[in-house]
Amino acid sequence: MQSQLSRLKRKRDALEMNGIAARREQAEVEREHGSLAELEERMEALGSRALQPSPLLELQRKEATTTQSIEALMSGIEQMRGRVLTANLAAFAAIRASCISSFGELVPSMELALDLEQDDPNGEVHPAAEQQLPLGRAQVTCRIRNRDGSNPEWRSGLGELSGGQRTLLNISLLLAVAKFNPSMLLLMDEVDAALDEVNGRKVALMLRDVSKVSQVIAISHRQEFHQLADHIVSLAKRGDFTAVGSAVQ
Repeated sequence: MQSQLSRLKRKRDALEMNGIAARREQAEVEREHGSLAELEERMEALGSRALQPSPLLELQRKEATTTQSIEALMSGIEQMRGRVLTANLAAFAAIRASCISSFGELVPSMELALDLEQDDPNGEVHPAAEQQLPLGRAQVTCRIRNRDGSNPEWRSGLGELSGGQRTLLNISLLLAVAKFNPSMLLLMDEVDAALDEVNGRKVALMLRDVSKVSQVIAISHRQEFHQLADHIVSLAKRGDFTAVGSAVQ
C-alpha cells in the first residue's frame, strides 16, 4: 500500500513538473512571438518612413517643377514676341507699299523709299533686314530721288522735299495707315491748304476712296473737295451768329 502511494506521488510530481515545463515553454513562445511582432512593427514603421520623401528631396522636386514652369513661360513669351514682331513687319511692308504708291501718284517726278531702322544698345542706327526681326526700338526713315535721272542718287531726310511735297508725303502715309487699319472716323482739317488745284483734286479722290471703309470728314475751302463730297455742311459767319447749311451731292 505504501509503495502504491509512493508511485502515485511520483506520477503527480512528474505531471506537475511537466506542467511547469509546458507553461515555461508556452511563456517562452509567447515572449518570442511578442518580440517577433514588435520587430515586424518596427520594420513596417521603418518601411513607411523610407517611402516618405525627405524634406531635401521634396524641395528639389519643387525646384525642378518651378524651373520647368519658368522655362515653359519664357518659351511662350518668346514665341508670342516673335509672332508680334512678324506681324509688325508685315504691317510695315503693307503700309510702305501703299504709301509709296500714293506718293508716286501725287508726285510723279519723285521716287520714294521708306526704310525701317533699329537702334542698338550703343545708340547707333542700323538698317533692319526684311528677314530679321528688329530687337530694339525702330524708326522709319525716308529717301527720295528724281525719276528723270537728273539726280539719280538717293537723298535722305525730309529737308530734300518742298513744303507741298512734305504735305503730300504726310497725306500718303496717313492714307496708307487708314487703308491698312481703317478707323471709324477720319478727320482732315484743310489738308489741301498747301496744295495746288491738281494735287488737291488727287487728294480728294484718295479721300473718297478711303471713305469706302471709314467715315471721312474733310474741312476745305476748295471746290474740288466740294465737288467730290457726298454731303456738304457749310458754315458762314453772320454777325454774332454762325449760319449752318447742308446739302447732299
